[in-house]
Amino acid sequence: TERRCEEAMHLSQRHGGAGWTHPRLVAPAASTGRVMDVLYLLRRLEDVSPLVPPPSEWATSGVPLLEEAIAFIAMLVSDSAGFKQGPDDEADDWKYIRGKIVAPDGSLNYEGIELLSGRHFQHVASDALQQDMYSAIVDDPSVHPATRAHF
Repeated sequence: TERRCEEAMHLSQRHGGAGWTHPRLVAPAASTGRVMDVLYLLRRLEDVSPLVPPPSEWATSGVPLLEEAIAFIAMLVSDSAGFKQGPDDEADDWKYIRGKIVAPDGSLNYEGIELLSGRHFQHVASDALQQDMYSAIVDDPSVHPATRAHF
């Protein structure tokens, strides 16, 4: 089917797909990863640091990039089963990131966001989204059995 073809193209090879990047799927992870990668450096530039509010204020900062980044992180922490469960392999970065941004009660730990620089946030987030997409296919009884069996 058309859906099977699209899903087969965009799922990772680990999940039975071709591994082509789906721009709409990975854009939030890539954009947020970009923020995470430079946040540490921005905090150390005395002329720039005052312009970047702490993560707890990003949602109301008026800076679209920061607003989108915190919305994506919050979604990942609260709604992504792939992020909650973790990857099948290569879990070191996931364990570190999850340990920093998820509070003991399961809520978002804003202070931990400051510690994510250099920890491959985009890769971890993209893996979680891939797992969510894979689960949505194989766990959906409305998806044709042949499609589910393929994956």
